[in-house]
Amino acid sequence: ANGSSSGLTAVKSGVEKATKKESTLSPKKLLEMTDNFSSYTAATATVDRDGVGRTAAAKEFAKLLLDKDGSTLQEILVEEAAKLGDAATRSVLRSALVESALAKAIATSLRAPKEALERSEQFAALLPENVKKAIIERPADLPKLIDELLYPTAEDEK
Repeated sequence: ANGSSSGLTAVKSGVEKATKKESTLSPKKLLEMTDNFSSYTAATATVDRDGVGRTAAAKEFAKLLLDKDGSTLQEILVEEAAKLGDAATRSVLRSALVESALAKAIATSLRAPKEALERSEQFAALLPENVKKAIIERPADLPKLIDELLYPTAEDEK
């Protein structure tokens, strides 16, 4: 206990000095912290030599993880698995429906009538507004909508 106490004192001292705008940690303090860490490691190395503590901890972890009534850990794991599945699914769909050569060719084909209509005022005047929306504008917007739906989010990057 004495070795860990002096180690804590050394760390606090180093932190206090660092927060007082000192630009470097003194070599003497670094050696002191290293020595104290070594003594702490040596003092705790034989605590669970037979593995009973690790076995008990593993059993408790398994109970927590596999509890039929549920647990916070289970909720976190399910939520994270769902996020991972969502991100992976959107990534695969984005590759196929937005970024592939076929998807780009289809997007160009769907936008072509709208672009042609925008270049010809006479042709645009012939079609009723509802027809224009249904067969020209909505299909042209479909690639953009799919792209927005499958666009990676900041959460996906995590």
